[in-house]
Amino acid sequence: MKIFLFLCSMFAFTFFATSDAAAQCNLDSMAQVKILQKLNQDGYRLSKSYRVQRTCRGCNNFRNYTVIMTKGNTYTLRILSSEGEAKGIIANFKELAGEVIASNYDAGTNKFYTTITFQCNKTAPYYLNFLPKNSKSSCGMAFLAFKRTK
Repeated sequence: MKIFLFLCSMFAFTFFATSDAAAQCNLDSMAQVKILQKLNQDGYRLSKSYRVQRTCRGCNNFRNYTVIMTKGNTYTLRILSSEGEAKGIIANFKELAGEVIASNYDAGTNKFYTTITFQCNKTAPYYLNFLPKNSKSSCGMAFLAFKRTK
């Protein structure tokens, strides 16, 4: 457990020390460590962490990623926004055909959720898209983790 905490602390330090955009993002490194600890406590293994930031200064696009997920695993994505919780950041998992299979945003209630959890039913590549919503300054991090359930 001490090694895990040390690695988490090193990861948080590296994130802030290596990028000017990250420094402007103003994310609390202790919040990041707590998310990683919670994932570990819940039996998840960290697959990858993502910086959620605009692709260019003044534009309204975030980076998009391709993720290969495996049938039988349960995946969870935890989102941490510079505005608190997941405010201002929509995270969508899409199939290659473009159909959204999971999202952290409910358009009906206009509510952001900090966690997306779902069971993968097909081994395949998926798109992970981040979009700004009602925010000029949102940036953040997302942590994708998995556990074998079948």
